[in-house]
Amino acid sequence: MKLTLKKSNRDNTPEIMRQARYRYMGQSGDQQSFVRSVSQNPYPRFHVYLKEDKQTKEVFFTLHLDQKRMSYKGSNAHSGDYDGELLKEESQRIKDIFEK
Repeated sequence: MKLTLKKSNRDNTPEIMRQARYRYMGQSGDQQSFVRSVSQNPYPRFHVYLKEDKQTKEVFFTLHLDQKRMSYKGSNAHSGDYDGELLKEESQRIKDIFEK
């Protein structure tokens, strides 16, 4: 699921993600990765990749739900959901926190 939000000059995107109970997982190129567990177990978990455009002050989110860890060593493939009601609710929750 994709989401684009406008940020103000005072917005600190990593801090907003912490407020949304996401933890930072790392950076790959110009994208940052954040995750939030759905339960006390590591999986399933919401996984967000975000990219900021400093010129337009837009933040581009790609959100999915990791159902389990990757199956094969050296593989990035895993069982994930990329749309559905749960992801719509989570994207709205992020948007609400971001726009406070």
